[in-house]
Amino acid sequence: MQSIRLVSILAFLCFGAAVPAQEEGSEPCAPCTLRVMSFNIEWGGEHVRFANVIEAIMAARADVVGVQEPEGNLERLANALGWEFNRRNHVISRFPLVDPPGGDGRFLFVEITPGRVVALANVHLPSDPYGPHWLREGRTPAEVIALERSLRLPWITPVLDVLAPIHARGVPVFLVGDFNAPSHEDWTEATVGKVPHRTRAFAWPVSRAVTAAGFRDAWRHAYPDPVAQPGFTWWAARPLISNYNPSDPADQERIDFVWFAGPATVESAALVGEAGGRDVSVTVSPWPSDHRAVVSEFRVEPAPMPVLVTSDQRVYRVGDAVRVTWEAPDAAVSVHLLHEADGKTTDRRLATGAPSGRIEVSTAGFAAGAYRLALVDADGRTLSRNDFWLLDPAASPALRVDGKTFAPGEPLPVSWRNAPGNRLDWLAVFDAEAPPVATDYLAYAYVRAESAGTLEFGARTVQGEWPLPPGRYVLRLLEDDGFERLAESAPFEVTGPGAAPAAGDR
Repeated sequence: MQSIRLVSILAFLCFGAAVPAQEEGSEPCAPCTLRVMSFNIEWGGEHVRFANVIEAIMAARADVVGVQEPEGNLERLANALGWEFNRRNHVISRFPLVDPPGGDGRFLFVEITPGRVVALANVHLPSDPYGPHWLREGRTPAEVIALERSLRLPWITPVLDVLAPIHARGVPVFLVGDFNAPSHEDWTEATVGKVPHRTRAFAWPVSRAVTAAGFRDAWRHAYPDPVAQPGFTWWAARPLISNYNPSDPADQERIDFVWFAGPATVESAALVGEAGGRDVSVTVSPWPSDHRAVVSEFRVEPAPMPVLVTSDQRVYRVGDAVRVTWEAPDAAVSVHLLHEADGKTTDRRLATGAPSGRIEVSTAGFAAGAYRLALVDADGRTLSRNDFWLLDPAASPALRVDGKTFAPGEPLPVSWRNAPGNRLDWLAVFDAEAPPVATDYLAYAYVRAESAGTLEFGARTVQGEWPLPPGRYVLRLLEDDGFERLAESAPFEVTGPGAAPAAGDR
Protein backbone atom coordinates (compact mmCIF):
# COMPACT_ATOMS: atom_id res chain seq x y z
CA MET A 1 0.00 0.00 0.00
CA GLN A 2 1.18 3.49 -0.76
CA SER A 3 -0.22 6.90 -1.58
CA ILE A 4 -0.57 7.66 -5.31
CA ARG A 5 -0.90 11.43 -5.03
CA LEU A 6 0.66 13.02 -8.13
CA VAL A 7 3.44 15.57 -7.79
CA SER A 8 5.31 17.59 -10.38
CA ILE A 9 9.02 18.24 -10.23
CA LEU A 10 9.65 21.88 -9.47
CA ALA A 11 11.91 24.46 -11.01
CA PHE A 12 14.36 24.05 -8.15
CA LEU A 13 16.00 21.19 -10.07
CA CYS A 14 18.58 23.47 -11.69
CA PHE A 15 21.54 21.14 -11.96
CA GLY A 16 23.52 23.37 -14.23
CA ALA A 17 24.81 25.39 -11.27
CA ALA A 18 28.50 25.68 -10.48
CA VAL A 19 30.05 23.09 -8.17
CA PRO A 20 30.05 24.38 -4.59
CA ALA A 21 33.29 24.59 -2.67
CA GLN A 22 34.41 21.42 -0.94
CA GLU A 23 34.52 21.19 2.81
CA GLU A 24 37.98 21.61 4.30
CA GLY A 25 39.94 18.39 4.25
CA SER A 26 37.56 16.62 1.84
CA GLU A 27 38.27 15.50 -1.68
CA PRO A 28 35.80 15.40 -4.58
CA CYS A 29 35.20 12.08 -6.25
CA ALA A 30 34.34 11.91 -9.91
CA PRO A 31 33.58 9.17 -10.46
CA CYS A 32 32.81 7.61 -7.04
CA THR A 33 32.00 4.07 -5.99
CA LEU A 34 28.53 3.58 -4.51
CA ARG A 35 26.83 0.39 -3.31
CA VAL A 36 23.03 0.59 -3.55
CA MET A 37 20.81 -1.98 -1.83
CA SER A 38 17.11 -2.85 -1.83
CA PHE A 39 15.89 -4.83 1.19
CA ASN A 40 12.37 -5.88 2.19
CA ILE A 41 13.02 -6.73 5.84
CA GLU A 42 9.52 -8.27 6.35
CA TRP A 43 7.20 -6.81 8.96
CA GLY A 44 9.77 -4.68 10.74
CA GLY A 45 12.54 -7.28 10.59
CA GLU A 46 11.69 -8.74 13.99
CA HIS A 47 10.11 -12.13 13.24
CA VAL A 48 13.44 -13.99 12.99
CA ARG A 49 16.18 -11.76 14.46
CA PHE A 50 16.52 -8.01 14.01
CA ALA A 51 20.29 -8.19 14.52
CA ASN A 52 20.51 -10.29 11.37
CA VAL A 53 18.93 -7.51 9.32
CA ILE A 54 21.77 -5.29 10.51
CA GLU A 55 24.29 -8.03 9.77
CA ALA A 56 22.93 -8.44 6.22
CA ILE A 57 23.40 -4.76 5.42
CA MET A 58 26.93 -4.83 6.82
CA ALA A 59 27.78 -8.04 4.96
CA ALA A 60 26.54 -6.46 1.74
CA ARG A 61 28.85 -3.48 2.35
CA ALA A 62 25.98 -1.23 1.33
CA ASP A 63 26.26 2.56 1.31
CA VAL A 64 22.57 3.37 0.92
CA VAL A 65 19.55 1.10 1.39
CA GLY A 66 15.94 1.43 0.29
CA VAL A 67 14.07 -0.42 3.03
CA GLN A 68 10.62 -1.92 2.56
CA GLU A 69 8.36 -2.93 5.46
CA PRO A 70 10.32 -1.16 8.23
CA GLU A 71 7.06 -0.73 10.18
CA GLY A 72 8.43 1.92 12.53
CA ASN A 73 11.90 0.40 12.87
CA LEU A 74 13.73 2.55 10.33
CA GLU A 75 15.35 4.85 12.92
CA ARG A 76 16.27 1.86 15.07
CA LEU A 77 17.97 0.22 12.10
CA ALA A 78 19.87 3.38 11.13
CA ASN A 79 20.98 4.01 14.71
CA ALA A 80 22.33 0.47 15.00
CA LEU A 81 24.49 1.11 11.94
CA GLY A 82 25.40 4.68 12.91
CA TRP A 83 23.74 5.87 9.70
CA GLU A 84 21.28 8.54 8.63
CA PHE A 85 17.62 7.82 7.91
CA ASN A 86 14.63 9.45 6.27
CA ARG A 87 11.17 8.39 7.39
CA ARG A 88 9.33 9.80 4.36
CA ASN A 89 11.35 7.73 1.91
CA HIS A 90 12.24 4.65 3.99
CA VAL A 91 15.93 5.13 3.19
CA ILE A 92 19.02 4.70 5.36
CA SER A 93 22.51 5.77 4.34
CA ARG A 94 26.09 6.18 5.50
CA PHE A 95 26.06 9.46 3.51
CA PRO A 96 23.96 12.55 4.25
CA LEU A 97 20.40 12.38 2.98
CA VAL A 98 18.74 15.49 1.56
CA ASP A 99 14.92 15.43 1.32
CA PRO A 100 14.22 18.12 -1.28
CA PRO A 101 11.26 20.51 -1.16
CA GLY A 102 8.67 19.30 -3.64
CA GLY A 103 10.01 15.75 -3.56
CA ASP A 104 6.92 14.77 -1.55
CA GLY A 105 8.50 11.51 -0.46
CA ARG A 106 8.98 10.36 -4.07
CA PHE A 107 12.79 10.63 -3.97
CA LEU A 108 15.69 12.17 -2.11
CA PHE A 109 19.31 13.10 -2.72
CA VAL A 110 22.29 11.23 -1.33
CA GLU A 111 25.23 13.61 -0.85
CA ILE A 112 28.10 11.25 -1.52
CA THR A 113 30.67 14.03 -1.59
CA PRO A 114 30.17 17.59 -0.31
CA GLY A 115 27.85 19.50 -2.60
CA ARG A 116 27.45 16.60 -5.05
CA VAL A 117 24.60 14.16 -5.11
CA VAL A 118 22.86 11.21 -6.66
CA ALA A 119 19.08 10.76 -6.50
CA LEU A 120 17.32 7.71 -5.10
CA ALA A 121 13.68 6.58 -5.04
CA ASN A 122 12.42 3.63 -3.03
CA VAL A 123 9.08 1.98 -3.79
CA HIS A 124 6.92 -0.86 -2.53
CA LEU A 125 4.16 -1.66 -5.01
CA PRO A 126 0.91 -3.46 -4.05
CA SER A 127 1.19 -7.21 -3.68
CA ASP A 128 -2.33 -8.48 -4.36
CA PRO A 129 -3.66 -9.71 -6.68
CA TYR A 130 -0.31 -11.08 -7.85
CA GLY A 131 0.15 -11.35 -11.61
CA PRO A 132 2.11 -14.62 -11.80
CA HIS A 133 -0.56 -16.32 -9.69
CA TRP A 134 -3.23 -15.16 -12.11
CA LEU A 135 -1.30 -16.69 -15.00
CA ARG A 136 -0.93 -19.97 -13.09
CA GLU A 137 -4.66 -19.95 -12.37
CA GLY A 138 -5.45 -19.74 -16.07
CA ARG A 139 -6.29 -16.05 -16.43
CA THR A 140 -5.67 -14.75 -19.94
CA PRO A 141 -2.65 -12.56 -20.71
CA ALA A 142 -5.05 -9.71 -21.44
CA GLU A 143 -6.56 -10.03 -17.96
CA VAL A 144 -3.13 -10.00 -16.33
CA ILE A 145 -1.99 -7.00 -18.36
CA ALA A 146 -5.18 -5.18 -17.32
CA LEU A 147 -4.48 -6.05 -13.68
CA GLU A 148 -0.95 -4.69 -13.81
CA ARG A 149 -2.06 -1.51 -15.56
CA SER A 150 -4.82 -0.84 -13.05
CA LEU A 151 -3.06 -1.93 -9.84
CA ARG A 152 0.69 -1.39 -10.03
CA LEU A 153 1.29 1.08 -12.86
CA PRO A 154 -0.58 3.89 -11.05
CA TRP A 155 1.86 3.57 -8.16
CA ILE A 156 5.07 3.64 -10.19
CA THR A 157 4.10 6.16 -12.88
CA PRO A 158 4.21 9.26 -10.62
CA VAL A 159 7.66 8.23 -9.40
CA LEU A 160 8.94 7.81 -12.96
CA ASP A 161 7.46 11.19 -13.89
CA VAL A 162 9.42 12.85 -11.09
CA LEU A 163 12.68 11.04 -11.82
CA ALA A 164 12.76 11.54 -15.59
CA PRO A 165 13.82 15.23 -15.58
CA ILE A 166 16.44 14.51 -12.93
CA HIS A 167 18.46 11.92 -14.84
CA ALA A 168 17.85 13.92 -18.04
CA ARG A 169 19.97 16.65 -16.41
CA GLY A 170 22.90 14.30 -15.93
CA VAL A 171 22.22 13.19 -12.37
CA PRO A 172 22.78 9.52 -11.44
CA VAL A 173 19.36 8.18 -10.38
CA PHE A 174 18.55 4.91 -8.64
CA LEU A 175 15.12 3.33 -8.34
CA VAL A 176 14.95 0.47 -5.85
CA GLY A 177 12.23 -1.51 -4.19
CA ASP A 178 9.89 -4.45 -3.93
CA PHE A 179 7.91 -4.16 -7.16
CA ASN A 180 5.70 -7.23 -6.59
CA ALA A 181 5.92 -7.82 -10.34
CA PRO A 182 8.48 -9.70 -12.44
CA SER A 183 10.56 -8.32 -15.30
CA HIS A 184 9.92 -8.73 -19.00
CA GLU A 185 13.69 -9.31 -19.29
CA ASP A 186 13.24 -12.50 -17.22
CA TRP A 187 10.05 -13.80 -18.82
CA THR A 188 11.59 -14.42 -22.23
CA GLU A 189 11.14 -17.22 -24.73
CA ALA A 190 14.47 -18.64 -23.58
CA THR A 191 13.13 -19.22 -20.05
CA VAL A 192 9.91 -20.96 -21.08
CA GLY A 193 9.94 -24.47 -19.63
CA LYS A 194 13.20 -23.87 -17.78
CA VAL A 195 11.64 -22.01 -14.85
CA PRO A 196 8.71 -23.63 -12.99
CA HIS A 197 5.31 -22.58 -14.34
CA ARG A 198 6.82 -20.13 -16.79
CA THR A 199 4.86 -21.28 -19.80
CA ARG A 200 5.16 -18.19 -21.97
CA ALA A 201 7.12 -15.01 -22.49
CA PHE A 202 5.38 -12.03 -20.92
CA ALA A 203 5.76 -8.27 -21.30
CA TRP A 204 5.23 -7.20 -17.68
CA PRO A 205 3.95 -3.60 -17.80
CA VAL A 206 5.82 -2.24 -14.75
CA SER A 207 9.29 -3.28 -15.89
CA ARG A 208 8.46 -2.13 -19.42
CA ALA A 209 7.44 1.27 -18.05
CA VAL A 210 10.62 1.60 -15.98
CA THR A 211 12.74 0.67 -19.00
CA ALA A 212 10.84 3.12 -21.20
CA ALA A 213 11.61 5.83 -18.64
CA GLY A 214 15.33 5.36 -19.32
CA PHE A 215 16.29 2.99 -16.49
CA ARG A 216 18.40 -0.15 -16.70
CA ASP A 217 18.22 -3.19 -14.45
CA ALA A 218 21.50 -3.61 -12.56
CA TRP A 219 21.11 -7.36 -11.97
CA ARG A 220 20.23 -8.17 -15.55
CA HIS A 221 22.98 -5.81 -16.75
CA ALA A 222 25.51 -7.80 -14.73
CA TYR A 223 23.94 -11.18 -15.56
CA PRO A 224 22.30 -11.00 -19.01
CA ASP A 225 21.20 -14.65 -19.10
CA PRO A 226 17.90 -15.14 -17.19
CA VAL A 227 18.23 -18.92 -17.47
CA ALA A 228 21.72 -19.13 -15.96
CA GLN A 229 21.13 -16.46 -13.30
CA PRO A 230 17.40 -16.03 -12.61
CA GLY A 231 18.24 -14.01 -9.48
CA PHE A 232 15.11 -14.92 -7.51
CA THR A 233 14.52 -12.50 -4.65
CA TRP A 234 11.22 -13.88 -3.34
CA TRP A 235 10.82 -16.10 -1.58
CA ALA A 236 13.82 -16.71 0.67
CA ALA A 237 14.18 -19.78 2.87
CA ARG A 238 14.16 -18.11 6.25
CA PRO A 239 13.16 -19.96 9.45
CA LEU A 240 9.48 -20.73 9.90
CA ILE A 241 7.31 -18.18 11.68
CA SER A 242 3.82 -18.53 13.10
CA ASN A 243 1.53 -17.46 10.27
CA TYR A 244 3.27 -17.04 6.91
CA ASN A 245 5.84 -19.31 5.26
CA PRO A 246 6.07 -19.32 1.44
CA SER A 247 7.66 -22.52 0.19
CA ASP A 248 6.34 -23.42 -3.28
CA PRO A 249 9.32 -23.46 -5.71
CA ALA A 250 6.95 -22.40 -8.48
CA ASP A 251 6.39 -19.10 -6.67
CA GLN A 252 10.02 -18.00 -6.70
CA GLU A 253 10.49 -14.84 -8.75
CA ARG A 254 12.73 -11.81 -9.08
CA ILE A 255 10.55 -8.94 -7.89
CA ASP A 256 13.12 -6.80 -6.00
CA PHE A 257 15.24 -4.50 -8.14
CA VAL A 258 17.96 -1.89 -8.32
CA TRP A 259 17.37 0.19 -11.45
CA PHE A 260 19.72 2.96 -12.55
CA ALA A 261 19.83 5.86 -15.01
CA GLY A 262 22.18 8.73 -15.80
CA PRO A 263 25.97 8.69 -15.40
CA ALA A 264 26.40 5.40 -13.56
CA THR A 265 28.14 2.16 -14.53
CA VAL A 266 27.46 -1.25 -12.96
CA GLU A 267 30.58 -2.76 -11.40
CA SER A 268 28.86 -5.75 -9.78
CA ALA A 269 25.54 -7.08 -8.51
CA ALA A 270 24.82 -9.61 -5.77
CA LEU A 271 21.99 -11.33 -3.97
CA VAL A 272 22.10 -11.26 -0.18
CA GLY A 273 20.21 -14.07 1.48
CA GLU A 274 20.21 -17.51 3.01
CA ALA A 275 23.08 -19.97 2.71
CA GLY A 276 22.48 -22.32 -0.21
CA GLY A 277 20.01 -20.04 -1.98
CA ARG A 278 20.32 -19.99 -5.74
CA ASP A 279 22.53 -17.12 -6.97
CA VAL A 280 23.05 -15.93 -3.36
CA SER A 281 26.66 -14.80 -2.91
CA VAL A 282 26.39 -12.91 0.41
CA THR A 283 24.89 -14.99 3.18
CA VAL A 284 23.58 -14.47 6.71
CA SER A 285 22.25 -17.27 8.94
CA PRO A 286 19.53 -17.44 9.88
CA TRP A 287 18.19 -15.25 7.11
CA PRO A 288 15.70 -12.73 8.62
CA SER A 289 13.21 -12.06 5.81
CA ASP A 290 10.99 -13.72 3.23
CA HIS A 291 12.78 -11.58 0.60
CA ARG A 292 16.40 -11.75 -0.42
CA ALA A 293 18.09 -8.38 -0.75
CA VAL A 294 19.87 -7.18 -3.87
CA VAL A 295 22.93 -4.92 -3.83
CA SER A 296 24.76 -3.38 -6.77
CA GLU A 297 28.04 -1.50 -6.92
CA PHE A 298 28.29 1.46 -9.29
CA ARG A 299 30.80 3.94 -10.53
CA VAL A 300 28.93 7.22 -10.52
CA GLU A 301 29.59 10.82 -11.45
CA PRO A 302 27.67 12.81 -8.83
CA ALA A 303 25.98 16.04 -9.88
CA PRO A 304 25.87 19.44 -8.16
CA MET A 305 23.13 19.73 -5.57
CA PRO A 306 20.27 21.97 -6.75
CA VAL A 307 19.27 25.22 -5.10
CA LEU A 308 17.29 24.26 -2.00
CA VAL A 309 16.76 24.58 1.71
CA THR A 310 15.47 21.61 3.66
CA SER A 311 15.37 19.77 6.97
CA ASP A 312 16.50 16.19 7.38
CA GLN A 313 13.05 15.06 8.63
CA ARG A 314 9.54 16.44 8.41
CA VAL A 315 8.46 15.77 12.01
CA TYR A 316 10.35 16.50 15.25
CA ARG A 317 9.68 16.88 18.96
CA VAL A 318 10.41 20.08 20.83
CA GLY A 319 14.00 19.77 22.05
CA ASP A 320 15.18 17.79 19.02
CA ALA A 321 17.98 19.14 16.86
CA VAL A 322 16.79 20.03 13.38
CA ARG A 323 19.47 19.64 10.73
CA VAL A 324 19.12 22.31 8.07
CA THR A 325 20.83 22.00 4.68
CA TRP A 326 20.93 24.72 2.04
CA GLU A 327 22.56 25.16 -1.34
CA ALA A 328 22.65 28.28 -3.56
CA PRO A 329 25.90 28.39 -5.56
CA ASP A 330 27.11 31.85 -6.57
CA ALA A 331 24.48 33.60 -4.45
CA ALA A 332 24.53 35.56 -1.23
CA VAL A 333 21.69 34.09 0.77
CA SER A 334 20.20 33.97 4.23
CA VAL A 335 18.32 31.09 5.85
CA HIS A 336 15.22 31.91 7.88
CA LEU A 337 13.02 29.87 10.20
CA LEU A 338 9.42 31.12 10.27
CA HIS A 339 6.66 30.25 12.74
CA GLU A 340 3.16 31.71 12.82
CA ALA A 341 1.10 31.70 16.02
CA ASP A 342 -1.70 33.93 17.32
CA GLY A 343 -1.60 35.94 14.11
CA LYS A 344 2.08 36.82 14.50
CA THR A 345 5.05 35.48 12.53
CA THR A 346 8.37 34.86 14.25
CA ASP A 347 11.37 35.09 11.91
CA ARG A 348 14.64 33.57 13.14
CA ARG A 349 17.63 34.15 10.87
CA LEU A 350 19.72 30.99 11.04
CA ALA A 351 22.55 31.87 8.65
CA THR A 352 23.69 34.72 6.41
CA GLY A 353 26.18 34.96 3.57
CA ALA A 354 27.33 31.38 3.01
CA PRO A 355 26.05 30.02 -0.33
CA SER A 356 25.83 26.51 1.11
CA GLY A 357 25.96 24.85 4.48
CA ARG A 358 24.56 22.44 6.99
CA ILE A 359 23.74 23.40 10.58
CA GLU A 360 21.88 21.90 13.52
CA VAL A 361 19.26 24.05 15.18
CA SER A 362 18.26 23.29 18.76
CA THR A 363 14.50 23.53 19.29
CA ALA A 364 14.69 23.68 23.08
CA GLY A 365 12.15 26.25 24.22
CA PHE A 366 10.38 26.43 20.86
CA ALA A 367 6.60 26.31 20.65
CA ALA A 368 4.99 23.28 19.06
CA GLY A 369 3.47 23.84 15.63
CA ALA A 370 4.21 24.13 11.91
CA TYR A 371 7.49 25.78 10.84
CA ARG A 372 8.87 26.94 7.52
CA LEU A 373 12.46 27.25 6.31
CA ALA A 374 13.12 29.91 3.66
CA LEU A 375 16.22 30.50 1.54
CA VAL A 376 16.29 34.21 0.63
CA ASP A 377 18.66 36.01 -1.72
CA ALA A 378 20.08 39.53 -1.32
CA ASP A 379 17.11 41.03 -3.17
CA GLY A 380 14.64 39.45 -0.76
CA ARG A 381 13.46 36.78 -3.16
CA THR A 382 12.64 33.35 -1.73
CA LEU A 383 14.66 30.78 -3.68
CA SER A 384 13.41 27.73 -1.82
CA ARG A 385 11.30 26.83 1.17
CA ASN A 386 10.44 23.79 3.22
CA ASP A 387 7.92 23.00 5.95
CA PHE A 388 8.17 20.75 9.00
CA TRP A 389 6.24 20.03 12.19
CA LEU A 390 7.44 20.42 15.76
CA LEU A 391 5.44 18.38 18.27
CA ASP A 392 5.16 18.78 22.02
CA PRO A 393 7.20 15.98 23.66
CA ALA A 394 4.12 14.87 25.59
CA ALA A 395 1.75 15.01 22.62
CA SER A 396 0.10 11.77 21.53
CA PRO A 397 -1.38 11.13 18.09
CA ALA A 398 -5.07 11.99 17.91
CA LEU A 399 -7.74 11.10 15.38
CA ARG A 400 -11.25 12.44 14.87
CA VAL A 401 -14.20 11.56 12.65
CA ASP A 402 -16.45 14.59 12.48
CA GLY A 403 -19.86 12.99 12.95
CA LYS A 404 -21.53 10.04 14.59
CA THR A 405 -23.95 8.75 11.95
CA PHE A 406 -23.45 8.41 8.20
CA ALA A 407 -25.50 7.14 5.29
CA PRO A 408 -24.06 4.28 3.20
CA GLY A 409 -21.42 5.72 0.85
CA GLU A 410 -21.27 9.08 2.63
CA PRO A 411 -17.62 10.17 3.06
CA LEU A 412 -16.17 10.54 6.56
CA PRO A 413 -14.64 13.93 7.42
CA VAL A 414 -11.39 12.90 9.15
CA SER A 415 -8.66 14.90 10.88
CA TRP A 416 -5.51 13.84 12.69
CA ARG A 417 -2.63 15.45 14.54
CA ASN A 418 0.69 14.53 16.15
CA ALA A 419 1.36 11.63 13.76
CA PRO A 420 5.04 10.59 13.58
CA GLY A 421 5.49 11.30 9.85
CA ASN A 422 6.46 7.83 8.65
CA ARG A 423 6.08 7.23 4.95
CA LEU A 424 3.21 4.77 5.32
CA ASP A 425 1.30 5.86 8.43
CA TRP A 426 -2.28 4.99 7.53
CA LEU A 427 -5.95 5.10 8.45
CA ALA A 428 -8.19 2.04 8.50
CA VAL A 429 -11.81 1.28 9.39
CA PHE A 430 -12.43 -1.53 11.89
CA ASP A 431 -15.53 -3.01 13.45
CA ALA A 432 -16.13 -1.05 16.65
CA GLU A 433 -15.70 -4.21 18.73
CA ALA A 434 -12.38 -5.21 17.13
CA PRO A 435 -9.60 -5.62 19.73
CA PRO A 436 -6.58 -3.28 19.62
CA VAL A 437 -4.42 -5.98 18.01
CA ALA A 438 -6.91 -6.71 15.23
CA THR A 439 -5.60 -6.91 11.66
CA ASP A 440 -8.92 -7.29 9.83
CA TYR A 441 -10.22 -4.04 8.40
CA LEU A 442 -12.54 -2.83 5.66
CA ALA A 443 -11.10 0.29 3.98
CA TYR A 444 -7.85 2.23 4.29
CA ALA A 445 -5.98 5.35 3.17
CA TYR A 446 -2.53 6.80 3.80
CA VAL A 447 -1.94 10.13 5.58
CA ARG A 448 0.87 11.10 3.16
CA ALA A 449 3.52 11.20 5.94
CA GLU A 450 1.84 14.35 7.27
CA SER A 451 1.89 14.90 11.02
CA ALA A 452 -1.42 16.77 10.91
CA GLY A 453 -4.08 17.00 8.26
CA THR A 454 -7.58 16.34 7.04
CA LEU A 455 -9.05 13.84 4.61
CA GLU A 456 -12.44 13.13 3.14
CA PHE A 457 -12.37 9.38 3.73
CA GLY A 458 -14.51 8.00 0.93
CA ALA A 459 -14.77 6.57 -2.55
CA ARG A 460 -12.18 8.94 -4.09
CA THR A 461 -9.53 8.49 -1.40
CA VAL A 462 -9.72 4.97 0.04
CA GLN A 463 -8.97 1.44 -1.02
CA GLY A 464 -10.70 -1.68 0.16
CA GLU A 465 -14.41 -2.14 0.87
CA TRP A 466 -16.49 0.91 0.04
CA PRO A 467 -19.21 1.90 0.65
CA LEU A 468 -19.14 0.60 4.20
CA PRO A 469 -22.04 -1.73 4.94
CA PRO A 470 -24.39 -0.78 7.77
CA GLY A 471 -22.73 -1.23 11.13
CA ARG A 472 -20.80 0.37 13.95
CA TYR A 473 -17.14 1.23 13.33
CA VAL A 474 -14.00 3.01 14.51
CA LEU A 475 -11.21 4.56 12.48
CA ARG A 476 -7.63 3.84 13.57
CA LEU A 477 -4.37 5.61 12.81
CA LEU A 478 -1.72 2.89 12.40
CA GLU A 479 2.05 3.10 12.19
CA ASP A 480 4.01 2.78 8.97
CA ASP A 481 2.08 0.05 7.13
CA GLY A 482 1.99 -2.08 10.27
CA PHE A 483 -0.71 -2.58 12.89
CA GLU A 484 0.74 -0.65 15.81
CA ARG A 485 -2.22 1.50 16.87
CA LEU A 486 -1.33 5.18 17.26
CA ALA A 487 -4.83 6.61 17.75
CA GLU A 488 -8.49 5.67 17.48
CA SER A 489 -11.61 7.69 16.75
CA ALA A 490 -14.83 7.61 18.69
CA PRO A 491 -17.26 5.01 17.32
CA PHE A 492 -19.51 6.01 14.44
CA GLU A 493 -22.39 4.29 12.71
CA VAL A 494 -23.28 3.63 9.10
CA THR A 495 -27.05 3.44 8.99
CA GLY A 496 -29.19 0.85 7.26
CA PRO A 497 -30.48 -2.68 7.80
CA GLY A 498 -28.17 -5.54 8.66
CA ALA A 499 -24.82 -5.78 10.38
CA ALA A 500 -21.28 -5.25 9.16
CA PRO A 501 -19.66 -8.39 7.72
CA ALA A 502 -16.25 -9.62 8.79
CA ALA A 503 -13.50 -7.55 7.28
CA GLY A 504 -11.19 -9.02 4.70
CA ASP A 505 -7.42 -9.26 4.71
CA ARG A 506 -5.23 -6.55 3.29
